[in-house]
Amino acid sequence: MEKDKDGYLIYEPCDGNTENIKFENSGIVINYRIESQKYNYEKFTRITGNDAFRLDAGNAEMRKSFEIQAKIVDYKNGIVLWDFDGIKWFMTPKENYAKFRIIKNKCKTEKIKELDFLPIENY
Repeated sequence: MEKDKDGYLIYEPCDGNTENIKFENSGIVINYRIESQKYNYEKFTRITGNDAFRLDAGNAEMRKSFEIQAKIVDYKNGIVLWDFDGIKWFMTPKENYAKFRIIKNKCKTEKIKELDFLPIENY
């Protein structure tokens, strides 16, 4: 999910997939644009009531651990700002996709510049 001057939208990139996450049995799968990584998590902590939470995630094989935070930024549209160790994504549940514009960056025969969106800041 991205944001431009007209509001939030679902962006389908030229190469790869729209980023998303899935919770699975004490783990979280982070699907980046090109690849996926599974992490175990522990120590789930609510930050501000039911508005935000944080958890510690890690992957022993990769010897990587980091903090994940999620904060509701738009109740009406079901938009949550996720922060994976400094990587920030706006996300909404799949059931909400029909509420948003969907932009596909088509580049079947040659690469074209990916679209530019507003930066995620001050959230």
